[in-house]
Amino acid sequence: MQSDTTTSEEVTYGKLLKLSIKLAVELTKLGVKKGDVITIVSQNHWKYLLTVIAAFYIGAKVSLLNHDYTATMIFCTSKTLVTILKIRTEPFIPKNIVIYEEETSKDARHFDTLLKHTESEESFIPVELDPKEEVAFILTSSGTTGFPKCVMLTHASLGVNLAYIGDPLVFDLNPQESIIAFLPFFHIFGQGISLGSILHGSKFVILDKFVPDRFLQTIQDHKITKLLVVPPILLFLVKSPLVEKYDVSSIKDILCGAALTTQEVEKMVEKQLKVRSVRQGYGLTELDGVMKGYLGNDEESKAAFDEEGFLRSGDLGYYDEEGFYYIVDRLKEIINYKGFQVSPAELENLLIQHPAVKDAG
Repeated sequence: MQSDTTTSEEVTYGKLLKLSIKLAVELTKLGVKKGDVITIVSQNHWKYLLTVIAAFYIGAKVSLLNHDYTATMIFCTSKTLVTILKIRTEPFIPKNIVIYEEETSKDARHFDTLLKHTESEESFIPVELDPKEEVAFILTSSGTTGFPKCVMLTHASLGVNLAYIGDPLVFDLNPQESIIAFLPFFHIFGQGISLGSILHGSKFVILDKFVPDRFLQTIQDHKITKLLVVPPILLFLVKSPLVEKYDVSSIKDILCGAALTTQEVEKMVEKQLKVRSVRQGYGLTELDGVMKGYLGNDEESKAAFDEEGFLRSGDLGYYDEEGFYYIVDRLKEIINYKGFQVSPAELENLLIQHPAVKDAG
């Protein structure tokens, strides 16, 4: 089951299955077919995930965009400019725009109208596809070391990502666990949490964004057992006096990703919240599974892999005598100072040890 705190709706997995099939049938009637692209620009809510699942049924690629993007000026490459100009000059087609909210618009369809047909879902058959070749998601890369690129993840790559998050040695998602999904759904981390919870039958509660008191209230009310967070949230949990006002004792395990944190911070969280474990996850948009390549960018796609087919992650790391791997920092972010290489992450983690420092980065 999933619960959406924004709409106060609770949705069972049975309902999610039924409605996702209804939506897939209606999208097919509207002409959406295998290989087409559906773009979602929205805050987190359960209908967002419904759309993703329905698109997968019919073999459509799903492009996820940050709903907070605003642009008074656009900086782009010459290749991207061709696409932008094409969008600006093509006739506007209202029937291809769907809005989730209750407000009506003459320029768009309302989402709920796509769920009203009465045909039986039992006869529905998803399209056949090659999971290793067909693209599931088109996501923008983080852009931490350059211009963001459109990453193509296949169904097989996504499947690997969702499977390992339920592995007992990784995060052990199962029907007895409760998750809070507050990280943006347009990021692979957010999709991994939500779709991973669905795959493994966990209860998950959706927040449209991180608001400190709502976040803590949700943990208390829904007895959240597992947290998937980013480093600033770890710091919030140990440094904010607001945490003491809520009962967060249900939390058993925390997995942190998206950026580096330190063992010192992990130990602080374990001690203060009395949780069973705090662990770091490692990955990048291109490495959730392994990407197929960058959309419309053969040159960058080729450069991303070495001659043996291994992905160049751009990370700096090492392994020890026991075979353990350590990720130090992003290679392009290393500071060269008087012949020495200094990791920004090490400096940031040193700064946050001071009680007067809330965050560094």
